[in-house]
Amino acid sequence: MIKALVFDFDGTILDTEWTLYQSFKEIYDSYGVILPVDLWSQGVGSELVFDPFSHLEELIQTPIDRVATEDKWLNRHRELLQTTDLRPGVRDYLEAARNLGLKIGLASSSPRSWVDPHLKKYGIRDYFSCVLTKDDVLQVKPDPELYTKTLECLGVRPYEAIAVEDSVTGAKAAKAAGMYCMITPHELSRKHIFAEYDVRMESLAERQLEQVLEDFK
Repeated sequence: MIKALVFDFDGTILDTEWTLYQSFKEIYDSYGVILPVDLWSQGVGSELVFDPFSHLEELIQTPIDRVATEDKWLNRHRELLQTTDLRPGVRDYLEAARNLGLKIGLASSSPRSWVDPHLKKYGIRDYFSCVLTKDDVLQVKPDPELYTKTLECLGVRPYEAIAVEDSVTGAKAAKAAGMYCMITPHELSRKHIFAEYDVRMESLAERQLEQVLEDFK
């Protein structure tokens, strides 16, 4: 019997991944070069590493001020997030989980200083009984530590919980923790090869939570 849902944050609750890409793409545009979405997406939620700074320098054949460029990138990212809403279905799932008496947790590889302000901004912090971030563990995803500690906090066993994820590394972490995993890939992770998951939807708006839970009975 499912007793808990554990959400990832970036890309799952809020599509911060797309705004990160868009804000860096604007920097590339200012230099008259292209940042292909497929190239950027290789490093999103995966164990591959893409360095947009080095790639930009290769394209324009000159060094850039990385500190100033990073500041410009992240400031623009924050601006774009001001008009970004929660991903479709997220708020409905949180409300449905609460009404069904499920425990709700969050396990994020981002720092608490990033996660908490956004949860409060969107008015969803109170849905979560446990919020664990990279500040609470030694290893982030794909290591299962974030999930195992969140399960301990919630007081449920792995087979009693469903992780809600958007990335390959997140899905690996959830399955390594012994959990069920529901994936909702976004624009940048949709083409990634997910080897381990139990349910896949384009967004949580695709099916109601009550319908999904029927799959786990």
